[in-house]
Amino acid sequence: MQKHHQYLDQEKEKCVYAMTARRRAIERIGLPQVREYRLVQLAQEEKTWNEQIQQMAEVVPELVPLLLIRVES
Repeated sequence: MQKHHQYLDQEKEKCVYAMTARRRAIERIGLPQVREYRLVQLAQEEKTWNEQIQQMAEVVPELVPLLLIRVES
């Protein structure tokens, strides 16, 4: 469980760093309309990524039966 949380934290850090770098690059290059379009796309990607991380953070136990018994009368 702890390893999973560490993995998620690392993924969050990597994404924040990548998104920040991409945002800086977008803000420096291109026409204003193109920049706005790309920033909107980036915001949508961030939203999608955050939703995926939230889904990964939900812990759902895996239930595996150890023994199956059939009772007949």
